[in-house]
Amino acid sequence: MKTTLYIACHKSSWYPAHPNYQILHVGAAISDITLPGFSDDVGESISEKNSSYCELTGLYWIWKNDKTSDIVGLCHYRRYFAFQEPGRFSFIGSREITAGRDFKAYIEKMINPSKLNTYLDKYDMILPTARSFSIGIEEYYQKEHIAEDWDIMKDVLNELYPEYSHSMGKVFAGKWFYSYNMFVMRRKIFDEYMSWLFSILNEVEKRITISQDVYQRRVVGFLAERLLNVYVDYHHFKVKEIPIVFIDEQKKALVYKKKLFKFIIRDIKRKW
Repeated sequence: MKTTLYIACHKSSWYPAHPNYQILHVGAAISDITLPGFSDDVGESISEKNSSYCELTGLYWIWKNDKTSDIVGLCHYRRYFAFQEPGRFSFIGSREITAGRDFKAYIEKMINPSKLNTYLDKYDMILPTARSFSIGIEEYYQKEHIAEDWDIMKDVLNELYPEYSHSMGKVFAGKWFYSYNMFVMRRKIFDEYMSWLFSILNEVEKRITISQDVYQRRVVGFLAERLLNVYVDYHHFKVKEIPIVFIDEQKKALVYKKKLFKFIIRDIKRKW
């Protein structure tokens, strides 16, 4: 069974040496640099849309061009799944671990995917430990982004997939969600999710006006993060949540952004 964990990247960086990880240059069509590994402008692609689609240009490329991987995953050049704990470090209950430049050996141990198949024997997919907010997901998006884009996305989802309306309402009223468009899943689920997701995003793109603001123009990537949560809820997928290792070259320490007590309280609130 072939497992490929793609690393979405747009600049040179440190990359793990494990053979299951493959570098994927996203936005290669509009980039002036060359990176090792695969490029998302080869074959069937939407690489030129990277400024608004973000890592989704990489996901689209994987969907259309990788026909041999049985398990597909996506991480970022600075964010990886912490599949396991290395030796003396314990981060149980953490959502995100910031690893400094002096911890490359520990990072290699943490992100080693040797436990991946064991997880997928019990769960439908692997996702980052959910982020929690003090307000609802819809309210947060409308506050931090362009509200009209959000409304258009909801209209499209209701038009194309009205059966998802209950899950949409439930997820968007909630105060937590899986972020980063990162995941690991078996091929069948991946293909079905990609078909669903891009059918929505293609229509949304036709109706919205892409902002000239560098941050807000990432709208399609932002919306996709929320849509993944709707898809997971509707299909009642069993999810294995795993913390994220964030690599920060400016830091020299290993920092846990979520402590166990806060994690337990948040998890109780989610279940109730």
